[in-house]
Amino acid sequence: MKVCILQHVPFEGAGTVLPYFAGRGQRAEVVHLYRGQALPAVGDFDLLVVMGGPMGVADVAEYGFLAAEKRLIAAAIRADKWVLGICLGAQLAAAALGADVRRMPAAEIGWYPVSLAAGAERSWLADLLPCQFDALHWHADRFDLPVGAMHVAGSAGCANQAFVFNRRVIGLQFHLEFTVDSTRALIEKSGGELAAGPWVQAAADILADEGRFAAANRLMGAILRHIEGEIEFCLDPRLAADCYCIAELDCARLLLHKNAAVPWFILVPRGGYRELDELPLRRRARLLRESDWVAGLLRSEFGATKINVAALGNQVEQLHWHVIGRRADDPAWPNPVWGHLEARADWSAARLARIRELFTGEGG
Repeated sequence: MKVCILQHVPFEGAGTVLPYFAGRGQRAEVVHLYRGQALPAVGDFDLLVVMGGPMGVADVAEYGFLAAEKRLIAAAIRADKWVLGICLGAQLAAAALGADVRRMPAAEIGWYPVSLAAGAERSWLADLLPCQFDALHWHADRFDLPVGAMHVAGSAGCANQAFVFNRRVIGLQFHLEFTVDSTRALIEKSGGELAAGPWVQAAADILADEGRFAAANRLMGAILRHIEGEIEFCLDPRLAADCYCIAELDCARLLLHKNAAVPWFILVPRGGYRELDELPLRRRARLLRESDWVAGLLRSEFGATKINVAALGNQVEQLHWHVIGRRADDPAWPNPVWGHLEARADWSAARLARIRELFTGEGG
């Protein structure tokens, strides 16, 4: 996995983002734009992380690198790369998606609560965040929600705090990656922005509670882990050999066993989770809803009246989830297990195409 981090100024770095990937043995390169370092090609990274900075999205005349940076972000989105924008980075990502970025009536600087938006539970990002949490803010601009993006979070001072577009583009207006030291460095350079205002805290208050930083850093780690797991997601060799890939659902990849005479679907949760207990509770609940949705199709399309849902597989090391259906009068119930499958399965190309059509909509 290759990570590219775009840094705009020397005093606002990657915080906990770079140590996270270094600790996982991933290749992470920081491009210091203020030094005139060249941008990478889109093919040179799997994840583009765009950090914050004191400039605005439109300040191209003063910060010439912004023009090329905007083109790179737009190209990465078109190439279906993962893009994580933080603060200014979120604004640049929103602008690349056609949304307006504008000045706020009052700056938001300090620790303020962020709450999940209505409907955010449909997003993987909301699975990893509490319903309300404290985040560190340092911005005077805000982005409009891009068309087609999911609104994930907001605050009293700024309605649009987080969005996800096409599952792979994430905008966070707030900072979860800041540490005490990195925040102190920012205050030393930009402390003049801490003028009195309805959403501005004093420097001492911002730095007072190290526990807030630790809690925010844990949330940042959870987000990075999920992105890493998605990028590096691959099927266990046995699953890959024994199954057809049917669809990419919201929480999982949906497979169909090649040698089952009746539809035997297998959901493999995305995100690199190896144990069920590793799944965040809300994500686990959404995975259950997806499996229920698959079970519903088994009933309506295949006439199954006996459904075995959520039978965890244990013959391969990758976490996977079975949804199997049979008719109530089938004498072979309970279902076959690994190594005892029917050899008479006939999944023609036309039949597989029909099954894939069933899953072209949103599941769960």
